[in-house]
Amino acid sequence: LSREYTLSTKQSIPSGDSQLIPLANDTTRISFARYSTPKLEEKVYYTALLPDWEDLGLLDAPCNVYLNNRFVSNSDIVTAGTGDTLRFSIGQDHNTKVVRKVLRSTPDKGGVLAKEIVETVTIPLTVKNTRNEAISISLKDQVPVSRNTEIKVSDVQTAGGVYNENTGLIRWILQLEPRQEKTITFSYTVRYPKDKIVQLN
Repeated sequence: LSREYTLSTKQSIPSGDSQLIPLANDTTRISFARYSTPKLEEKVYYTALLPDWEDLGLLDAPCNVYLNNRFVSNSDIVTAGTGDTLRFSIGQDHNTKVVRKVLRSTPDKGGVLAKEIVETVTIPLTVKNTRNEAISISLKDQVPVSRNTEIKVSDVQTAGGVYNENTGLIRWILQLEPRQEKTITFSYTVRYPKDKIVQLN
């Protein structure tokens, strides 16, 4: 596959030197999405979404991303396996705040003869929109997935999120009005032998 460009003006390029020459100028619609994975870090990031990118004839290459005529980040055009929408990372959204807390119940040891400990973990996620405009944000978190038959995770409460039992991932799409704050709370229960130490977060 190839594409041919015709320069609108003559260019003089000194021997042994390189020069950046604009080849084409296209305009297309674009949308923005916010996402956060507070279990990894309590930050919110922007992504630019470019639909119908195939019509632009783009090639794999480094690119610069501008927002409101202001440079925000370097990114890469990767056309292999992108689907219908091309995504560009823009950087952190400092106007949307997210806080994650981990609340653990007092371990129920079931008496001296019991062999198991039962704990319930409750995790509230608080998102605040400090803008004067409404926003949408994709939020992801995770419930532990046990590969050990002695450790059992049950009673998963997802607070309305989309839950994948195989990976433990939960995803929410939140709509926040200007200056609005929302808290969603999910929880799960873990049973494990008394002689084991289990990290729950």
